[in-house]
Amino acid sequence: MDFEFVSTTNTLIINEGRGLFIKRDDSLNEFPGWLILPGGKQKEDETPQQAATREVFEETGLKITDPKLKVIATHNHIYKSKVYIVYIPIFRRTYRL
Repeated sequence: MDFEFVSTTNTLIINEGRGLFIKRDDSLNEFPGWLILPGGKQKEDETPQQAATREVFEETGLKITDPKLKVIATHNHIYKSKVYIVYIPIFRRTYRL
């Protein structure tokens, strides 16, 4: 079986010891209703950190700088013939949401 490899970022934003998660809409085709870290697909010309910065802003309106890449993982969806390569940067900051 052939698999599509999809490069993504999901950024762990920590503020005062608490992480920021987003609840995906129940009507979406991909991962409906899941609680996830802000993120999405990485563009061809982006580093994981650039993708994280862009995706966090698009999804939350927060401007982060210099996220630190901490984890690289795979998320296998064999039933969809997809393997997600997930880069997880961490951004620590004290701010008001």
